[in-house]
Amino acid sequence: MATYYVDPDAGGDDNGTDWTNAWTTLQRAIDGDGVGGTQPAAGDTVYCRGTETLDAACDVDGNSGTVNTGFIKYVGCNASGSVDGTRYVMDATDTYVSCLDTFSASHIWFENFQFTQATDDGVDLSGGGDNLVFVNCVSDNHGGAG
Repeated sequence: MATYYVDPDAGGDDNGTDWTNAWTTLQRAIDGDGVGGTQPAAGDTVYCRGTETLDAACDVDGNSGTVNTGFIKYVGCNASGSVDGTRYVMDATDTYVSCLDTFSASHIWFENFQFTQATDDGVDLSGGGDNLVFVNCVSDNHGGAG
């Protein structure tokens, strides 16, 4: 079980290995982009801090956990990296899309997230996906459904 990091303001290698080298978008974390190309797997936790301004919907279907090995967890935290209920903000202002799309992902856990300002649905689950968990998450100010 590995731990990874997302921080839109990180300035390092953009590979998720620590706060200095954190992935700069949630999509990069889901896809395992960056130096090393390691993709989170079932049982892994990805800590996310700050506000991400989206230029496209984040597509969760690039990776899933499993019933046997567990969830991939994406957990929002405060600026110091502590989990205290502070939300990771996904702001879709000016993107004309949803904040988060999933059509086939499974065993994905989101904790302490805010999905905001999408012109479509905040979280688009219309295509399916199963065993998705949302804990202390808010979806607000959208043109479509939450």
